[in-house]
Amino acid sequence: MLITIGIIGLVAAMTLPSLINRARGKQLEAAFKKNYSRLYQALDMHYALTGERIVTRNDNIDGNMVKETLMKYMPVLVDCGFGYDDRDSACVSINRPAYKNFTGTTDINMECFDDGQFILTDGSMIFVNSIGACPKSISIDVNGYKKGPNRLGQDLFMFLIYEDGVFPSGEMPDRGWGNMKCSATATDYMNGGGCTIKALYDKDFFSRLP
Repeated sequence: MLITIGIIGLVAAMTLPSLINRARGKQLEAAFKKNYSRLYQALDMHYALTGERIVTRNDNIDGNMVKETLMKYMPVLVDCGFGYDDRDSACVSINRPAYKNFTGTTDINMECFDDGQFILTDGSMIFVNSIGACPKSISIDVNGYKKGPNRLGQDLFMFLIYEDGVFPSGEMPDRGWGNMKCSATATDYMNGGGCTIKALYDKDFFSRLP
């Protein structure tokens, strides 16, 4: 009897973490799909009403316009400022690393997410980077910065801004910043930046998160 109970306990100990990880993956996948759809609805609405794509300071337009434009078409709960200019009062300060890379081995560079941030009514969060040396992007923390895992490519996903539109990172590896990694072993700070396309099309992606 003791042996049987011990085996049952061992099996439970082995399967419980797997069940928890699977449930977490399902939650992240659902949140990702919801926010992916919401982002592109906003971009499509902007294009339909103005005939223009989202642009950045590379096009001689104030980089803050990206954030301000998105907020017109999304259910905003909190305007968190711009991250860099108000680095101490923003919801996620660039002075305090809030996210790690895909493998959890290195803090990401929050200065690549510091040209605008706001929280949506369901708690998810939008980050904009539209000027400087980092990738021009719109990034989404699909379950909010107060919930883990707070890792790039797991709950924080990047969409790169080009002159002809906004595309999931990893979709076009030959374009600027398009070759960011999505690796279960790499330790560089932008590992996870290239995971968005896999999150969209790999049905097993969220069940295999490191």
